[in-house]
Amino acid sequence: MGLGLGAFSVRRDGAGDGLGPGRVAVGVRSSTDVIPGACGLAGFAVALLAGMSADTPAASVIVAALVAMVLCRVLGTMVAHVCGRLADDAVRRHKESNPVPDVRAAYRAAHASTEGGGA
Repeated sequence: MGLGLGAFSVRRDGAGDGLGPGRVAVGVRSSTDVIPGACGLAGFAVALLAGMSADTPAASVIVAALVAMVLCRVLGTMVAHVCGRLADDAVRRHKESNPVPDVRAAYRAAHASTEGGGA
């Protein structure tokens, strides 16, 4: 069972994450989940304010705001997808150019050379 709180998500036991009974996992959603909703709400708010300031009838303002919300959400989904791909590519390139050293092998090599000496 999960509960979404804006950019945060809360999962209770039984979510398949191995938490166990009574434990709660709280995590931040990725930007690809947040950007479309934020764009949709921003489009709705801008259209609503623009319609109200132009003295347009309420029904047509709400319809225009709903249409703007849907269109901005679709646009936000596309933007989030592109941004997610760019971020994934940047992380991949960073990992390729900065590999994590094998600390265990270096430790074994250092200790093998000191243990090999003797009396």
